[in-house]
Amino acid sequence: MSSIRVAILTVSDTASKDATADRSGPTIKAILSKEGYEIKDSSIVPDEEEQIRNTVKTWCSSGDIDLVFTTGGTGFGERDRTPEAISPLIERPASGLVHLILSSSIKHTPLAALSRPVAGTVGKSLVITLPGSVKAVKEILEALLQNGLLAHAVDLIKGGSGKDVHVHLAAQSNVDTDAGHHSQHHHSHTHKHHHGHGHSHGRGHGHGHEHGHGHEHGHGHTIPKPRTAELLSQDPSVDVHARQRISPFPLISVKDALTSILQEVGPLSSVERAVTLELRGCVLAEDIYSPSNIPTSPTTNVDGYALRASTPPGIYPVITTPTGILPEGHILYRINTGAPLPAGADAVIMVEDTRVHSTLKDPTGEIEEENVIEILAQVDVGENVRKPGSDVKKGDLVLEKGMLISSAGGEIGTLAFVGKTQVKVIPKPVVAILSTGDEIFDLQSDLPVGQSIIWDTNRPSLQAALQGMGYKVIDLGIVPDKLDAHLVALRKGIQSADIIITTGGTSMGTGDLLKPAIERHLKRYHPFRPSKHETR
Repeated sequence: MSSIRVAILTVSDTASKDATADRSGPTIKAILSKEGYEIKDSSIVPDEEEQIRNTVKTWCSSGDIDLVFTTGGTGFGERDRTPEAISPLIERPASGLVHLILSSSIKHTPLAALSRPVAGTVGKSLVITLPGSVKAVKEILEALLQNGLLAHAVDLIKGGSGKDVHVHLAAQSNVDTDAGHHSQHHHSHTHKHHHGHGHSHGRGHGHGHEHGHGHEHGHGHTIPKPRTAELLSQDPSVDVHARQRISPFPLISVKDALTSILQEVGPLSSVERAVTLELRGCVLAEDIYSPSNIPTSPTTNVDGYALRASTPPGIYPVITTPTGILPEGHILYRINTGAPLPAGADAVIMVEDTRVHSTLKDPTGEIEEENVIEILAQVDVGENVRKPGSDVKKGDLVLEKGMLISSAGGEIGTLAFVGKTQVKVIPKPVVAILSTGDEIFDLQSDLPVGQSIIWDTNRPSLQAALQGMGYKVIDLGIVPDKLDAHLVALRKGIQSADIIITTGGTSMGTGDLLKPAIERHLKRYHPFRPSKHETR
């Protein structure tokens, strides 16, 4: 197959004004070039739907581009409009690629769940949207390039058979077999491309082809599926003797369970909050730019005396009270680290290069103050002076959308540093917790000491852990083994919290009512089997 022709579109308000700010676009170019892809075109546009859509549409209709990558604008920020710009162009959505992008990213950070990737065909071109983060771009491209996936997709879109990819995979499979990787339960799959037919012809017919490959594309007739899910949980209304004795829920790994949860949940809506310690644990919902140069004027980075650099070593009077202007002549102004220089001063001499020549009593007669100072060296213009904008320039990006505001204080300190008093964030979820079971008791219950009592340990342990991480916790208490009590507690949790964590009540006992309460009455699907047996 000939080299794949690629176009790369960076979507960024900042980079559209200053191309040097674009880091993800060049990263994509470098990775794909190394893999043998031909970079035909690249461009940078602001976060404007029409410009994004028109650029991609032009590339795809030219006939010169096989693969289009966009980078940036896929999050939940107000200016993130790349999915809205690209989606109307997509003719055949590639949901599998979207799943691969999300699953590969979530392995590295749960914040990837906030991304909104789009993938699919536009004419004879494959279009894929990537985040603007360089780290995310590298991780996603690693997944997309594995086993020739992208090359295979482009070949099929252009009308090819994918033969080269199949040969490569078959050869790799033979290598694995020769190395002794045999399975006790041999299984065989065929890769069948059905072009509008419910059956497959042999290789010589051109209607379809079969290869020894490990998956099947369902391009033929689809299998009818009911829209209502079968209820798997036990029915609390049946007699006890008729209850289930084997769990109908399939065992899945913790990793798969977490992936399933992350696929179902969505981010909370952004809110504007005051910049206080209460932001700990929230996620930034906007990029933060410095509104001004910091420092805004020349400041000193040492303790000493502000002066004109032309002042030679000698003995000079010193001003010790605040002033905005340094008088004419060889006069010193005492200054502390970080303070702004008075107008007229262009350097600072360190206190270590001076000595006190004489002192003077203040008007109260109680404090002896510096009066005349001897400077022992001559300084250069700008010595010990921080220029305006030397820390941060106006318009600099100081914090990125999607960053977690940690309890370490760095993010809150940065917000304060640039004078940000209000900020848009994804708030921390409110968590409700409950335990179930008639056999357990709250530790604060007024029960006589010495009785054989099972104390509820899970709920207070969870509460301590969650509050220690900064979450607001709603304690729903211990729920009795009655269906109505379960429903009351769960509904209260749904109304007052974003997440409900339950402990107990998910096994096979007659009082284990969480699964039927959720599945049959609250219309939530597939409660998981317990990940472990817990002591309460």
